[in-house]
Amino acid sequence: MNKRILQYENDARRILKALSSKQAKNDMPYPKMAYIYPTYQCSLHCKNCMYKDHIKECKKNKSLDMDLQLFRTILTDLSSLGVMNVELCGGGEPLEHGNINEIIEVVSEFRRNNRMDFGILTNGQSISRLNENTLKIILECFAYIRLSFSEQSSENIRLREEYFNNLSQLLEYKEKNKKLKAIIGSKLLLTSKNKDKLLETVSELLDLGVEHLKIKSIRSPDDEPSFEDLIEVEEELRSLKSEKSANDILQVDLGKTVYPAGFKCWINPLSVTIDPYGGIYICYNFHNDPENMMIGKYNKNNSLSDFWGKLEHVEKIRNINTELVCESDTSCNCRFVEYQNILEKISIEKNNLKHMGNDDCDIRNSLKLKRIDRFL
Repeated sequence: MNKRILQYENDARRILKALSSKQAKNDMPYPKMAYIYPTYQCSLHCKNCMYKDHIKECKKNKSLDMDLQLFRTILTDLSSLGVMNVELCGGGEPLEHGNINEIIEVVSEFRRNNRMDFGILTNGQSISRLNENTLKIILECFAYIRLSFSEQSSENIRLREEYFNNLSQLLEYKEKNKKLKAIIGSKLLLTSKNKDKLLETVSELLDLGVEHLKIKSIRSPDDEPSFEDLIEVEEELRSLKSEKSANDILQVDLGKTVYPAGFKCWINPLSVTIDPYGGIYICYNFHNDPENMMIGKYNKNNSLSDFWGKLEHVEKIRNINTELVCESDTSCNCRFVEYQNILEKISIEKNNLKHMGNDDCDIRNSLKLKRIDRFL
């Protein structure tokens, strides 16, 4: 993990410098990843959907889909700023966009002409409704396609069968077309109610030949597994990983990153989230506090650069209410929080090595932490 995170060290320094400045100087690095929500459409209506209340509000709009020209404008702008990694996710279900075939064709164009990298996160229920050309483009032009095993799929036999059938269709199509490169994966959420079924599902997915499998715990307070369940399931998954020789396939991430009292998130500029209407948000948990998470809105005449690193952006980062946004004042299961913790530890460790043997090492560490906290 550290090796992967080390690539963000320079960006972390630039972010902290920008946040520590009394005036915005456009020193903020552009994000490494853009999460784009093509639509708020989703036919599953899962009880624990994080976006259900936000989507209710959005249904007052004429459409839940992103305009095709707006999608093209956003990709053009992102590529011009060097933001070359894009994930289509939601929000809603990306593959339920009314013009999904055209959306995927635009992705193909930007992959071919601009060398952008794309991934897609889907519930998988719409795979069978895609035409063959769209399916081929996804497996040809996307770096990965990850099918989330939804709450509904775990409770409804028909939806469960559809999920496995659609996943099988993808794997078989890729097997017949050796040049297709997309990593086909699954994502499952552990809840207080599904721990026994989850282990069975994980075993089935590994037997099916899924190429990547990620297990996380649900964020909903109502269905969150107990600490004892987390320990038990993690041990069982570790045994299953060994039994199935799935070390490179099965990724288990059931815990949350614990942060100290007074924690402030400064790592969020590593990514940007863009909703179907072009709304630009500093965190993909924006639905918990949308007004304070939004820094601007795309239209055909503007750019992310009109908002990114500007004073309003910096102030909104400084004033993130983690208790509201992360739904906790002690921990979060966001991977960027983990990145921040690790980058801070790496910074302190490097400082220790640099000044090893000096009596004032603790003082230097204290000063370094103060520099990190300057923007608070």
